[in-house]
Amino acid sequence: MQIKLTSSVDQTLGALVLAEHLDHCGVRVADALQSMFLEHHSHQTERRGSGFTQSTRWLAELINRPRSSSDLSYLGSSDSAQWRTALDSFRPVTEGQKIICNLISQCLFPQALNLPELKPIAAEKLKIGTCPLAEQFFLEIACGRIRRGGSVHVIVDDQGLPLLLEKRGLGDEHSAISVAPLQIHDIALPRGTLIGLDYDDEILSKSPRCVNDRGHIIDYRQLRAHRYLRLTTLVVAPKDRARTFSTHFTQQVQNALFLPDSAEIEQLHAFAQRQLT
Repeated sequence: MQIKLTSSVDQTLGALVLAEHLDHCGVRVADALQSMFLEHHSHQTERRGSGFTQSTRWLAELINRPRSSSDLSYLGSSDSAQWRTALDSFRPVTEGQKIICNLISQCLFPQALNLPELKPIAAEKLKIGTCPLAEQFFLEIACGRIRRGGSVHVIVDDQGLPLLLEKRGLGDEHSAISVAPLQIHDIALPRGTLIGLDYDDEILSKSPRCVNDRGHIIDYRQLRAHRYLRLTTLVVAPKDRARTFSTHFTQQVQNALFLPDSAEIEQLHAFAQRQLT
């Protein structure tokens, strides 16, 4: 049964405004996605973080595969014209709402893009965690801190510019964050997207060292496979994180992650840039 919107839900949370707009336009949203938009308590857990966070994981099913006729039914209503009208008329009030709306719109109506494209996509899920604390080491790296035993590789595009930062020896292996816009299957992904990587470590011996000697510079075309995982809290400015990620962001603060309320994706990009010169 379709979950109905109620006026008692905090208007500032997650993608609620988008959910209300779709409801007003008569678009039936899949029950699972609707519960995420409404920040149902089942998504506000230690593993999921928040409804908004979970919705960005849930969209991985569409982002990581070529477009198909089943995409509409995965989201809910099978009326593509209704979806297009509703999405085109939506006016987001926060950056988070804008981002989730754009992702859904691109999943349904992809367009040719002029962005570095990650391919091929791993056929199966990679064994990389995406819990709400996955940002921990990236927040530290943003401030120039790399824990003992850890390394950070800079993945560069075909122009030699920073595209991803991958951490090794710091939590789950092969977990990377985008520091520049990129695409998967004609879907533009913002800076601050969590990406799983797969490659043979032999490529490291053929890749130049970073300036700080704590990692390598890897051409993204050398990677064997990739997979979109979810969006991180770094996709929005600090002032928008509490309203966008709600309980996910609260967990980061309560668990004393390093500066979750002030670190920005620009710092990670600057870190990556410093390793190339």
